[in-house]
Amino acid sequence: MRACNLIKNPELFLKLTPWEKSEILRPFRRYYSRRLSIKGLNPRRAAILLTRAETGADTYTTALYLSQTLRSKITSLQAVSSWKKGIDAETLIRNLQFTPASGHPETIYKAIFEGLKKALPKLDGLQIENTRSKLPHWLIKTHISKMLSKHTTALTEWSSKNKRYDIYLPLNDLKIEVKYVWGYSVNYREYIENDKDIYMIVGENVSWKKLSLLSAENETKYILYRTDLDEVFSNVGEDYNEARNRY
Repeated sequence: MRACNLIKNPELFLKLTPWEKSEILRPFRRYYSRRLSIKGLNPRRAAILLTRAETGADTYTTALYLSQTLRSKITSLQAVSSWKKGIDAETLIRNLQFTPASGHPETIYKAIFEGLKKALPKLDGLQIENTRSKLPHWLIKTHISKMLSKHTTALTEWSSKNKRYDIYLPLNDLKIEVKYVWGYSVNYREYIENDKDIYMIVGENVSWKKLSLLSAENETKYILYRTDLDEVFSNVGEDYNEARNRY
């Protein structure tokens, strides 16, 4: 199953997304009623982007739910939902209808793991046809983003300066990358050569020893969930490691 099958399988994504329809439509209608024009964006585009910023929702989920209301094609709504139209994070935050808070690091780590915990039952129920499927990555990323959005502003699939981040927390200036991998194919050097701050890695046969050695070379934080061991490893601090044992 690949992410490009969204158009053919909307029912599958609606079952897997962590957001209910009302969680997207309610803020969208609220922002659209304000008829905002932000940096040349029309009111509909502005409302969609602000909805995503408030809820942490991804492009797919937003397009699926709004296509049922706006009667527009999913593909066109995906384009409208993109961050690539010249809007910056600071502008989004200024126009949100609540005062966003920057999350404490410990809160952020706990939210990441809580999102993972909610994604795992759905992940276990999938029958993945090949290791290149993008569906597990999307599933984990969206559940983490929703949990983070309860504590701070979480921008999923954020694009900036020709770079794309799975999740960007602008108030903390943290870039989070989600990986769903098989250890035998992991390029471990990639985890220190990129500019990500936190990696959430899910997969089999991934070496925590190698990741911990890499962490000694930089300040990147790693959270690894070994699906074959049902165990979490991380270098985000003793407080978090103690807290995760409660789950």
